[in-house]
Amino acid sequence: MDSTASRSGTLTVIVITSRGKDKFAFDKATTVEKAIDEIRDRFGLKGSGAFELIRNLKNEPLAPKTALLGDFGLDDGEELTLTGGGANV
Repeated sequence: MDSTASRSGTLTVIVITSRGKDKFAFDKATTVEKAIDEIRDRFGLKGSGAFELIRNLKNEPLAPKTALLGDFGLDDGEELTLTGGGANV
């Protein structure tokens, strides 16, 4: 598959946090860092520590944070977990 094609379009994922879970639709060209910011905003997560998105299917972090979501080969409906952030997560 063309790597450009894997980074175009929309990806729908389910994100789990300590405050619940919700469905998110991201452009595949969204960086991991921007996705984390959007998730934090929606859930009101204000911790000062580092946050990380974990791909539940493979139990691995989406890193580096500058990478695009489309680079990870995520499937629509896949579950991710947001971890970290210190006390207010």
